[in-house]
Amino acid sequence: MVFGVTVAIIKRVRTSDPHDWEFPYGPITIINVTYSPNFEIILAWQVSNMALYAGYFCATDLTTAAILAHISYQFKMLQHYIRNVVKLTYKKMLKESNMIENEVTNFDASLIPWQYLKSSLTRIVEYHLAIINIAQQLEDVFSGLLLIVFVSTLAMVALMIYRVSLV
Repeated sequence: MVFGVTVAIIKRVRTSDPHDWEFPYGPITIINVTYSPNFEIILAWQVSNMALYAGYFCATDLTTAAILAHISYQFKMLQHYIRNVVKLTYKKMLKESNMIENEVTNFDASLIPWQYLKSSLTRIVEYHLAIINIAQQLEDVFSGLLLIVFVSTLAMVALMIYRVSLV
């Protein structure tokens, strides 16, 4: 972006022939830009609009990536809890029954009463459903936005390819 703007300004300063002047993001044919104030105004308009456009897409992409990372991390936490459910339930049972914890490395699930396992498994299922609910809500919120971003990006790529084909 900076390079294109710099080239456009250098070409404008070096020559007074309007046919040598170039805009960084394509020609403007609606307005007469062959004299000085119009060229600079349209150049500033092009640069500011493209900067806003780029900022919008960066913000959207970063927000989407952050949300996906958050959901992914929540699933990793759930996975860790599932892997250690017997051990954590055993420790919870010992804590609630005021028993002394011994250094057992191989926890036997048959020693844990069903009420403790049921509460731990219920907690796992509720946590999993909560993560899925959050993901569904975020999908509902961002699906239209992502569609707009995708279609706009596709249109920009098509316009860039068209512009390159003119050269």
